[in-house]
This record gives sequence, structure tokens and C-alpha cells, in this order.
Amino acid sequence: MATVPEIPSLRKPRALPVHYEEDDPMITLDEQIAEAQRELALRRKCYPQWIKRGKFDAGDAYHQLQAMAAIVRTLQRLEVEQRQLSLFGSRE
Repeated sequence: MATVPEIPSLRKPRALPVHYEEDDPMITLDEQIAEAQRELALRRKCYPQWIKRGKFDAGDAYHQLQAMAAIVRTLQRLEVEQRQLSLFGSRE
């Protein structure tokens, strides 16, 4: 039986999402895109406040926002490519 990897300061939730299976905890591409978009939105909301309070460097914030935006674009590009490939079907 597969186990959820231990993440520092996080525990396994009491109830797993409906789509989650213990034996195959695969995160779909759509789920990855949604999570990356959520994280980017959160950073865009929080970073300005953190910079203003002196808790975060503006240069670091800019770089991390650019990196997360690139992650979102990469995942979205992969999704488009995956859909295009599925149009042609497999050649088996």
C-alpha cells in the first residue's frame, strides 16, 4: 500500500479528496495547472504586503513570480500538446 510522503509541518488530511486513490496518488495535469495558478495568485496577493513590511526582498519576489508564471505557462503548453496528440490517436 502506497503512503502519502511526509512533508515537513504538514500532515495527511483526515479525509482524502474523492479522486485520490492510495495506490495511485497521481495528480492530473489539470490539477497541477490549477494548483500552480492558485499558488501564483496567492503570491501576487501576498508578496506586495510582505515587501512593504520588509519581510521579503522585491528582487526575490519578482524572480519567484516570474518563475511561477513560467511553470504555469509550461504546464498549459503541455496540456495543449497533450490534447493535440490525442487528436491523432495512438499508432499502436
